[in-house]
Amino acid sequence: MNRSRHLLAAVVISSLSVLIAAAQSNEVKKETQEIPASRMMTPEEEEKSGLTERFRREEEERKKEVARHLPSFAKLQPMFASIKDDQEPAVFEGLPHQVFYPEQHASELKTKETVTRNGFPFYKVPIKLAAEDVRKLNALVKHPDSFSPYLAVNGPGGFQPDFSLVWESNGKPIEVQVCFGNGGEIRAYHDNVVVYCQMDEIKSALKTMLKKYHKNLPQPKNEK
Repeated sequence: MNRSRHLLAAVVISSLSVLIAAAQSNEVKKETQEIPASRMMTPEEEEKSGLTERFRREEEERKKEVARHLPSFAKLQPMFASIKDDQEPAVFEGLPHQVFYPEQHASELKTKETVTRNGFPFYKVPIKLAAEDVRKLNALVKHPDSFSPYLAVNGPGGFQPDFSLVWESNGKPIEVQVCFGNGGEIRAYHDNVVVYCQMDEIKSALKTMLKKYHKNLPQPKNEK
């Protein structure tokens, strides 16, 4: 009798195990089918998908902003004409990119002396250029073919100036904020005029000249 009971119990347990396993298998299949398509992507694809929507919204806003300033491009060369060939600008170094290096950006704002110029933070103490570079820089900036109206508007992360170049003209600043991302973009400010431009042939020369003057910018943590 006891042996029969044991055999019956074993059969029941075995049957239950099969039923439970089948139920679990069906549940897994059901859950897999219910997973949204976005969750089936690789982590890299998920990240790209999320960033794409964010950057799309940023681009729409930036396009509207650029369109508002496009007519002012004709005022760029008259603005630069007052810069003397050997006139030394004050050069301010930009902080780490606030989108790509948010932790370093926040840390630098908290621990370093900074100054805000036309909405963007820079290290407070200006950098002094060598006399030869002053002349080269001014020649690049004043050349009529150096800039064109900024129309591309296609860089992730938005405008974040790497440097600000500031000359004085009749007691008022001429400021050129330089961003080497986004294909090479500048924003020029003088006497309530704002001009958005893209750098053409001068991007490489300007970047080569200015990068050697970096003295405050920390090395990104994800780079050696």
